[in-house]
Amino acid sequence: MKLAKAVISAVAESSDASADAPEYLDKRIEAFEKDMFPRMEKVQRLTDELMHDFMFTAGSPRTTIARSIARHVKFETPWVLHPLASAMVHSFFFMRRMLAS
Repeated sequence: MKLAKAVISAVAESSDASADAPEYLDKRIEAFEKDMFPRMEKVQRLTDELMHDFMFTAGSPRTTIARSIARHVKFETPWVLHPLASAMVHSFFFMRRMLAS
């Protein structure tokens, strides 16, 4: 949505000023990207960590499911609750494993 607004404003400005449209478009897209990258850093980190959990860990997904779910829970909770959320997820999977055997 923000990218669409940047493109529309670039087209509107370039038609008003009768100047070079690609130059206005480049400036608007560059501003959008500078705003986007800090917002996406958290998602990129989660994606990278999950990729390593599932693709580069022996015994995956059985050995990494608790860690992966804890990562998802941490992603959705405030940082203050991260230790509690992680402990709850790992405790659940520990108890599940103990009761299943």
